Amino acid sequence: RSQINIETMAEIPLVYPSHVAQPRRYVVDGHTLTLRREEVAPAGLEPSRKDSLPILEDELPGSASVSEILLGSQNYLLSTCALMENPEILSLTLSPASSSISDGSSPRMLELDYRQLELQSIVKVEAFSESAGIRLTLVDCQGTFVTVFFTQHLTPVNEACRVRKATDYVAELAVLQQVTGSELQATMIAFVNASTVIMALSPFLMTVDLESSASYCWSETQCLEDMRARQSSFTSLLTNVSDLVLGKLNDQVMDMSPTSALCLSTASNPLLDSSYCITLHSDGSIRQWKIDVSVSSLPLEVRSLDNTKLPVPSTWSDSRNAICLCSRTYDTTYAVGVHIKTEGFVNGSDAPVEDGDGMIKTPSDCHLYVLYGNTQESSSSCAALSVPDDAVSLVGMSFSPTESRCSLSVLFDSLDGGHGFPATMHLVYPPSIMSIVSSEPVQAGQGSLDTVASAERSRIQSLLLGPSLLDSMTESTIEEIMHEMDAWYLKYLFRPMFPRGTGTVTPPSPGCIHRALAKLIHGSSISKEAGLSLELEVIRKMYEWRQRDIRKLVIAMTPTRKSNRVSPRASESPSIIPDEAIAATPFSVYDALVQADSPDDEEMEGDGNTVQNWEKIEQERSAEVEAHEKRWRRFLLQVWEEERAGRTPLFSKWLSTRPIQTIVRANAITIVDITSVQEQREGSLQWKVDLDSFALRLMNSIERDRKQSSRLHAIEQQVSNIIAKAQLALQPLEQGLVEDLTALARSALIESQDLSDADHDRLNATLDRLGPSQMIEWIQETPRDLTGM
Repeated sequence: RSQINIETMAEIPLVYPSHVAQPRRYVVDGHTLTLRREEVAPAGLEPSRKDSLPILEDELPGSASVSEILLGSQNYLLSTCALMENPEILSLTLSPASSSISDGSSPRMLELDYRQLELQSIVKVEAFSESAGIRLTLVDCQGTFVTVFFTQHLTPVNEACRVRKATDYVAELAVLQQVTGSELQATMIAFVNASTVIMALSPFLMTVDLESSASYCWSETQCLEDMRARQSSFTSLLTNVSDLVLGKLNDQVMDMSPTSALCLSTASNPLLDSSYCITLHSDGSIRQWKIDVSVSSLPLEVRSLDNTKLPVPSTWSDSRNAICLCSRTYDTTYAVGVHIKTEGFVNGSDAPVEDGDGMIKTPSDCHLYVLYGNTQESSSSCAALSVPDDAVSLVGMSFSPTESRCSLSVLFDSLDGGHGFPATMHLVYPPSIMSIVSSEPVQAGQGSLDTVASAERSRIQSLLLGPSLLDSMTESTIEEIMHEMDAWYLKYLFRPMFPRGTGTVTPPSPGCIHRALAKLIHGSSISKEAGLSLELEVIRKMYEWRQRDIRKLVIAMTPTRKSNRVSPRASESPSIIPDEAIAATPFSVYDALVQADSPDDEEMEGDGNTVQNWEKIEQERSAEVEAHEKRWRRFLLQVWEEERAGRTPLFSKWLSTRPIQTIVRANAITIVDITSVQEQREGSLQWKVDLDSFALRLMNSIERDRKQSSRLHAIEQQVSNIIAKAQLALQPLEQGLVEDLTALARSALIESQDLSDADHDRLNATLDRLGPSQMIEWIQETPRDLTGM
């Protein structure tokens, strides 16, 4: 038996918040603060309140969250995400954490409409379990907290919502913010428990008690004095202790620069290990605060960490998630992850360079660092980590909670190097002997929704139905050919056969289709037309698009009379083509040619140019079919673009009990499993392992090459059409198709950079040992599920 390590990755959609057939929606009453049920139209029938999607950067990220809660004796995940069309409506999904995938249990869903509360942009959402059920807290950018209560079955309870405005716990904030104008961000808030929050509401760094509406401002000077007092026989305290507890402004309190980001440190044993809060300030300083809210609302200890390798604050970016922290303690060792996105280049090594192929290579402006040390010592170290050039912005990062050694997992929003479209990048910085983590990341394999979406786009670009229709429908009219093409593309749109970028084979949402039509066809509405099914709407709009293009072509081809002498009034004439000429002009170039030739058949025969005229007719006929197919491809690509916005990653969380990551995208909540699986195989079946490995590397090589991937998808589409029409029951597979596939495989085998000379020799030796029956057995064998789900 042989043991093989296989790195696997699978992203599985859990729920689509905007695709719920009949959502349960509750509205928060702005006066009584109670929840009332609101009837909602089925998905796709509810009119959108906006003509276009909101700016994802501004309105959606703060509402995305994943919370692990314990209800009874079972762990659950409560995921939240704002609806793309209506960002002020929050979608809640409750699903079992241990069986959200394996047993197919349906998650419970609810929509919360909080528009009557007139909140500003939501920056953070957190959920907690209580004896009576679930406690959900929303925080907006002005520091307003809204707490809503639900039962364990995600239904409202008879208790009014609680609203705590910033002026309720900081009396001076209203005057101060008129000067600073600062707003909260998600990285400036950390929940210690359901009622205690540590937040950086500039210029304050404070602990807020939501139950008593009290706040306690932190001071490094006060904390250091308390530490010295506990270590000495003196118990002298500063005279401003009462001001600190009451949260009043004092010149001696403002002894630190404003806080740019903070986080709470996690631990493998929270009951025994100390709790820490890490803060990164606008002057570049980093502080580690020891906290215990059961003893004091103020920190017990504080110390500064090494910040010498960090970029200078003047280069920091102002974008979302530009500054982010994460931390974890391992017995007596702590690790702090720091992400800083900069504007421009930090040093000379970050400048663009030319690679070996003559291409300009621009390093990423995302920077990662890990600070580490002993909790009992004052010294600390800082390690700079390598970031791939394609990384654009940070989605989330965390030290793995399921591993005993330090391992940093990072999720970046990046640009797909092969196609130039946004995609997620999963990186793991494994443990290292020389440092606490390796400076070079291990990138997870191709298994995300972005990989599937990239294949879907290549498949759309390679669609080519027109030539086969023209060959098989030689006696049909142009309208009959158009009808057949419309029917085929409608089936492709509403009855997909291949996995789509959503991770399923379900059709696109009505909202995506309406927005795509509105962007391509002038005058189209993003709302559903009454009395028409969605399929009929698409056909009607495609017909209008075709007629519009034909009118433009006719006008462009209609000759205008010009006299040698032009009067001054002639240039002012608004009409170029007479109305009767336009009315009499056929809408099709093909029809125009047929109509012009019909009355003069005898004359045309005597002309001797019959063959040339019919060739011209066939060319025009082929051109019109090709133009209509291009419209369909443009429409499908526009639908793909609309769905791409829904795949934008907004938030990620690594579960504390399983090596699984949950990603909240703009229009989907997914679960990602990245594991290294050790699989036992019989030695006699090693040839299957080798063939699987070779086939996977060849497919990856083909997918990375745009030309080869287009050829592959074109062949794939032809095979699917043959199977759909049951043509193999009547005649064998076309030899030309087999030759195309063979040529593609040979080209990939020769040009692939993933296979060395030794790999080629081993592949040839393996194939020489196998007979036809073994090859058929390998091809027909069902692939194993290596994800453990």
